[in-house]
Amino acid sequence: MSVFGGGRVNADPKTQSQLRASLWAGQEGIDELAADVAALDAEIDALAGFAGPIEAIFDSTAAVGQPVYVSSAGHVQLADADSPSTAGVVGIVSAGASAGNTGEYVPAGVITQADWTTATGSASLTAGMLYFLSGTTGQLTTTAPTVGTVIRCARALSATALLVAIGPGVKL
Repeated sequence: MSVFGGGRVNADPKTQSQLRASLWAGQEGIDELAADVAALDAEIDALAGFAGPIEAIFDSTAAVGQPVYVSSAGHVQLADADSPSTAGVVGIVSAGASAGNTGEYVPAGVITQADWTTATGSASLTAGMLYFLSGTTGQLTTTAPTVGTVIRCARALSATALLVAIGPGVKL
């Protein structure tokens, strides 16, 4: 005798065996579906630019959360909205480095840290606010610049999490 859904079902051994086989096949199907969903998630992330951090040599010391651009030498440096040559933000630092060493930046994705002072001038982010490249080297600001180049870099998800999504620059 087997119990299903709170009721009792009298089933002969052959029927019980078929039910077990059917349940087993259903679990295998669920496992295959879960693997397919995970593969699709990875593909979507890669297409959306969330493939992960990019390693680079830093020409200047950079801390987590600071915006960077690629220099003519092919290294990264802290970005600044005041000059077209330094305003081409490619990402936000996700693993800081001192000058001449390898660090990481993300062109898209989420960066979380407890203290954002180095990157924003404030210990915490303002949830929901957009963050733009500042006219101060290596800084993000919630106020779009009125001179130089305006580049939206991210949106704060919380006081500690920043969703990086670099927008196109608009030269003023």
